[in-house]
Amino acid sequence: MGGGGAPPPNAFSYNVVIAGMWRAGKGDGAVKVFDEMAERAVLPNHITYNTMIDGYIKGGDLEAGFRLRDQMVCHGLRPNLITYNVLLSGLCCAGRMGMTSALLDEMASRKMIPDGFTYSILFDGLSRNGDSKAMLSLFGNSVKNGVKIGDYTCSILLNGLCKDGKVSIAEQVLRELVNAGFVPTRVIYNTLINGYCQIGELEGAFLTFQQMKSCHIMPDYITYNALINGLCKSERIAKGQDLLMEMEDNGVNPTTETFNMLIDAYGRTGQLEKCFIVLSEMQE
Repeated sequence: MGGGGAPPPNAFSYNVVIAGMWRAGKGDGAVKVFDEMAERAVLPNHITYNTMIDGYIKGGDLEAGFRLRDQMVCHGLRPNLITYNVLLSGLCCAGRMGMTSALLDEMASRKMIPDGFTYSILFDGLSRNGDSKAMLSLFGNSVKNGVKIGDYTCSILLNGLCKDGKVSIAEQVLRELVNAGFVPTRVIYNTLINGYCQIGELEGAFLTFQQMKSCHIMPDYITYNALINGLCKSERIAKGQDLLMEMEDNGVNPTTETFNMLIDAYGRTGQLEKCFIVLSEMQE
């Protein structure tokens, strides 16, 4: 390869190299290649800037990411939805939720509507802060903006509400989404079942379990483990043992965790003989 007739690299060429540098953990090299573009009068495009900003953000340098966003604007490129999503993700991961409002306002001023991924990022950040009130407000905002909430975004929202003990509210949110055409998956049902079990509301957990099966969605080991754990914590160990049998009858393989929950429950209630019975089942 090579020779006097070889064309000079363009933005696409540099973008590929810069992305590869960041993926290889060579941020300094990515910066050098980015600077070389200016030296060779090759104009960065949205992909260039977004890749650089993403690299800085994932490396923990939020300030550098925002400086590059400002440079992008100075060079006549308006940040796009990807730019904002990357910056919002950085703020949420750093726990700087207060700064997200300014970015969302900036997006609104540019007539830019957040997408499902934007809401996933924000729901996750608010969930980490245990701010279910803000999550519900944001959900209302998404409905108002007509944003389609997908399975991934929904699972983050419901999981955040369940972690905060707001399982019945999570179920109301799901009902609203279903009425709008959303089809719950196994992950969604598992989130609610686990949420109910964590707060000791086993009736709600088993109602959701029955609803899941009535929708022809087969429970998996995560479903059964959540229910067995809830039963064991409430000392309904015999029911947990029955559920283990149902699990096996339905072709779902128990995990080590499944058996350990039963052993722990029998041990806490002084039923040591049954502990050894379960242990022997694991060894078969």
